[in-house]
Amino acid sequence: MRKGLGIIAVTLAASCVFMAGCSSCNGTSKNVSPLASNWYTYTGYKNIQPTFTDGVTDKEEYKEIITYGVEFKKPSVGNDTYSVKYENGIYTTEFYAKKFNDDALIHEDHKSSYEGKNIISYYYHTEFSANVTYKCGSDESGSLESKITTECYFLSVEDELRPLYSKQVIKSPAPATLQAKKLSDCYTLCDEAYETFYSYNGKSAISQITNNINNKNSTKSRGVGGTSNSLFDVTSLDIVLRALIGSGFDQTIELYTPLNGIDSFTLSSPSTSLGAKKGEIATALQNKGLYIPDENEANIGDGLNTTAVSVKTNRQLQGVSQTYWFAKVENKRNNVGRATLLKISVPIVFNLGTLEYTLQNVTSTLWDK
Repeated sequence: MRKGLGIIAVTLAASCVFMAGCSSCNGTSKNVSPLASNWYTYTGYKNIQPTFTDGVTDKEEYKEIITYGVEFKKPSVGNDTYSVKYENGIYTTEFYAKKFNDDALIHEDHKSSYEGKNIISYYYHTEFSANVTYKCGSDESGSLESKITTECYFLSVEDELRPLYSKQVIKSPAPATLQAKKLSDCYTLCDEAYETFYSYNGKSAISQITNNINNKNSTKSRGVGGTSNSLFDVTSLDIVLRALIGSGFDQTIELYTPLNGIDSFTLSSPSTSLGAKKGEIATALQNKGLYIPDENEANIGDGLNTTAVSVKTNRQLQGVSQTYWFAKVENKRNNVGRATLLKISVPIVFNLGTLEYTLQNVTSTLWDK
């Protein structure tokens, strides 16, 4: 991933290992993440609910669809050579289950391992869009369109949310350097697509990288079956973190990205509040039955409890740390808030500011699933 692209940025930074569990993978010990289906009423259900699956109904009630507003926050101490501004930012997510028997999503080298499976898997799709302006001295870039879409298929909690396929399409300007002397040094225009095909046994990943600017396309084949910790595709990170709410942090996971392959990341729980828009978020949740105010609540949202988690890479070169806020799982058998993702804070590299994704509207939810 390119630095500063926010929702798929994995240039984060580092720390310790938490032994969450142990299993065998190719004869080696592996730390297994303690996952739960926190998007359901009963979080202990490890498989996929039929009513959460495409094809059961012709309506959209089986989908979770959420919209987030994206606000740019200027840094308190910014970059002294150039600046960036994001406007009209929107982030949308769709989460549900569907069949995975489409040959287009299975690499030719992996087809034998999928034969006869007729898999039902989770599907997670996101879209980010914003207008971006760079400024260096008196020179401005004008409004540049940033659009990033991701989609991924992965198995149930019973199978450790094991990835099957992912795709990222990026058309966006990205910060290029720490210090710039002229406007053209400030950013790089990215127009790329990444597809990753996983074997069903979880031992192999084949990534195809398409560069629409220089047409230098490539394919990378990697073994992914011997990781020290549970492995997930980076595009499923929102859901992976959601599945870990209530299990406790610190712990370590592995994320696969098409450019870098496997990287280790540490998750921790910072003591940080949801912020000024807590009431607006609570109202949006209440409208869909995801939050029930106490009758003595002075202000809407006073009783909305959250769990925060920060994600940092364990690479030697330290980067920014993203922070996520979820509705807290307070009753594992009657999970009213569904561990809904409420907010993400994404620092932009090179001291250029922060993007804050805040829940605005829940179009459809899993309340009755």
